[in-house]
Amino acid sequence: MCEKKQALLECVNAHMDDAWSVCTAVWDFILSQSEEDQPSYFSLFLSQISIEELDYEDVNEFLPNDVRDKISEDIHRLVHRVVENLVRQRLSEEDFYQSLWNKIGDPALLPDKMAQISFLTRLWLDARIPYYQVGEGCTMEDSEFRRIQDEIWPVIKKAYFILSIPMEQKTQRASLIMNLAAELKDDRERAVFWAGVMAHLKEAARPPEKSDT
Repeated sequence: MCEKKQALLECVNAHMDDAWSVCTAVWDFILSQSEEDQPSYFSLFLSQISIEELDYEDVNEFLPNDVRDKISEDIHRLVHRVVENLVRQRLSEEDFYQSLWNKIGDPALLPDKMAQISFLTRLWLDARIPYYQVGEGCTMEDSEFRRIQDEIWPVIKKAYFILSIPMEQKTQRASLIMNLAAELKDDRERAVFWAGVMAHLKEAARPPEKSDT
């Protein structure tokens, strides 16, 4: 483990009460470093130190209500907008974190330390952090997507069935669905297949709407 990451982990582990405490301590630590080293510590914290690595059991508990109250809705929207815009550019990892560093140091966006810590806290807990540069992937016109979807619909329905039945192990379900994908004729069919599977999982994960009664 590099010395910089070790120093950051020691800082984090000493302030594990909640995400706000961690990010407050980390921000103070970053600002105590030389101006030359500050961006690299900032990038290292976001890219290599996660709640999962710290083995914290519940992310929601890691951002309790009194901490949420400190972070304004404006900051929440700002983080979402900034990360969304940068992700769409498909930047390199280095350029992505450098752009975030420029944002957090911009007094027009974040005029004081409280705003900067709020920004860092929301960044650290964002699902798109750590960031990875990815390629363009498979693209196609809607008409082609619908045509392929119609052609392989029986296979997609079989995947939905596999997702809905009880099995002892997750690997059983995963391997059965992988076998379905492997039987398709080319990568374009497999891309449409996996798009359908992911859409189904996303829909299943959505919390039910509250009844008015």
